[in-house]
Amino acid sequence: MVMIGVSTRSGAPQHCFMDVIYATTTETVLDVLERRVKPQMTLETNGNPTYSS
Repeated sequence: MVMIGVSTRSGAPQHCFMDVIYATTTETVLDVLERRVKPQMTLETNGNPTYSS
């Protein structure tokens, strides 16, 4: 599985990351987000319940 993140500005993609993950657990997802997403950023998801923690 691959977790992908894309940053946008005015609706246009700016940067992208891809991380291989071995499970879609809250711990795995939070680990990636803590390394890749700055605290002041707004996170939009696909609605997967893993992100709700």
